[in-house]
Amino acid sequence: MQQNMISKIIEPKTLSLITTEKCTAACHNCCFQCSPRLKQRMSLEDMKFLIDEVIKDFPMILACVFTGGECTTLGTDLHQIINYAAINNLKCRIVTNGHWAVSESRALLFLKQLKDAGLHELNLSTGDEHQKWIPYDRIVYACQAAVKLEMFVAVNIESTPESKFTSVSMKSDDRISREIMLGKVVVKDSLWIDFDKEHLDRTLEMNDGPCINLFNTISVSPDGHLQACCGLTCKNSIYLDLGSYRKHSLRQLYIEQFDDLMKLWLYTHGPKKIYSFLCEKKGVANESYRYPHICSMCHHILESKENMDIIKANISSIIPSVMLKYQFINNLKT
Repeated sequence: MQQNMISKIIEPKTLSLITTEKCTAACHNCCFQCSPRLKQRMSLEDMKFLIDEVIKDFPMILACVFTGGECTTLGTDLHQIINYAAINNLKCRIVTNGHWAVSESRALLFLKQLKDAGLHELNLSTGDEHQKWIPYDRIVYACQAAVKLEMFVAVNIESTPESKFTSVSMKSDDRISREIMLGKVVVKDSLWIDFDKEHLDRTLEMNDGPCINLFNTISVSPDGHLQACCGLTCKNSIYLDLGSYRKHSLRQLYIEQFDDLMKLWLYTHGPKKIYSFLCEKKGVANESYRYPHICSMCHHILESKENMDIIKANISSIIPSVMLKYQFINNLKT
């Protein structure tokens, strides 16, 4: 759906390296479908190359995120690539399940080495599913160690209507509640989608607005493919795969998104507005209330040939409002 519609692109602020598909946990419905059985990972040379390319082609990039899978399974390569990013003036963050924090003292030693390499921020993941594999105490030890090292730490907790462990559980833990109250540890509930079901009744109000994942991150998977977003269902959508940096430059792959009406429409209006438009054109009931998250709705929209055919047939009526809002948003940012 190429239209060559705009000249001014949005420059990304973050590089996200999905360093490996290997994880020390095997959570059901992992959004990146990682597990201990998977081995694919980025080499140190690949990661250095990507950082070099981003610094050269995207001068607005300020931060580098190392995620997975479980990025700490990279061992000393993680220390080296954090240091490489840091000496290139990128602020570094890791996303981890905290499996390495078997005690506060061990966690302190582990994090100090990463901080000395250049790590700024620690993001931890936990919840009912994670805790089948990684004891919750390790999250507490990791938080305590990070606070002692004066590192910013955030904890993302799986959230479903049936969740037993929530942000309230952690905020009530005397071992870490004071640090949470003082803002030294940030705790939030993050939606956990059951991919085994097409859609679910939900209890939380869905975001009615634009997609906030597009056009702010250069996200690269272990197989060398650039992804349009870091959304919960991005790995399940061929449409969100922008291509391999080994065949085309990162800059080219990124810029080509701005000639794509669908991505611009998702950015300006969001999946719910597009879904409502499609329901109206099909003459069917609007069941947006049954989708647990805008990412699952986005996946439904993008993977349907019928939906794409309807959008192509109505492209002339869609473009004006999309372009007007895109220009308006960009003017606000400048």
